[in-house]
Amino acid sequence: MEKEEKKIADAIWAIRKTIQVLEDTKDEIISYFREKFELGEEEENMWITDTKGVYFNIVAAWQMLNSCTRQKPEDQAEKANNSLKFLSIAKSQHGQSASELKALKEEKAEVLENQWNKAFNQCYTSISKQLKRFLPEESGKPPKEIIEKKREKAYTLACAVCGRVAVVILQSDTQFVYSGILIETVLDKNMADTVFTFLDSKDLKGLHDYLQGDIQLEEGMDAYCPDCDTIYCRTHYHLQEEWDEGFYDCTYGTCPESHKRIVHD
Repeated sequence: MEKEEKKIADAIWAIRKTIQVLEDTKDEIISYFREKFELGEEEENMWITDTKGVYFNIVAAWQMLNSCTRQKPEDQAEKANNSLKFLSIAKSQHGQSASELKALKEEKAEVLENQWNKAFNQCYTSISKQLKRFLPEESGKPPKEIIEKKREKAYTLACAVCGRVAVVILQSDTQFVYSGILIETVLDKNMADTVFTFLDSKDLKGLHDYLQGDIQLEEGMDAYCPDCDTIYCRTHYHLQEEWDEGFYDCTYGTCPESHKRIVHD
């Protein structure tokens, strides 16, 4: 057992080598930006902060992962989940920073973008692989009902794969709230009666189409796959951000059946 634990600890420690490559590439990118542009404080923040952020969040994710080996089993999942959060932030910042390099349309920028993508993907994959050892196995089963009424004017929508709650829709004395896998927003209270009618009749498509008319949910329910006509949680509806020249463009969702759509624009 001790031999196996040492093997795991050594594998996690070895990830430092890939992080070093990421750091070296980060430094190259920053030097390139500074040589190409006369950066003031505002430009420095715009062009360099995201690149630095990728590196620092990868380091934080690795540090949380590394600390798992020194935790009691009951405390490892918490550290591992914290590592996942840092990884998620790093992934978003990487998408933005890579798109900033692409926007320059120069040979040097293209070379750096390829190096950046390769270094990041190696770090992300290595950390994710080791994290699985410390996260509880996904449990759950398909729910008997996707839509469940919890109380008056309060509903949950469950993932069709694992039964995990993916969407909560409820009305309080002051607000009408939608909380999904990506979007949490307050909706127009005048929509509530119609929304609850769709929920009572188990009409997911009708509800999705109706919510698309709201400015806060232009793409409808973020957890809904129209092709499957069902709901997926964040784990089973893979989300991928898209960036264009350093600016957020949209987020795509891909369901277990490989149906892909824009869930946020």
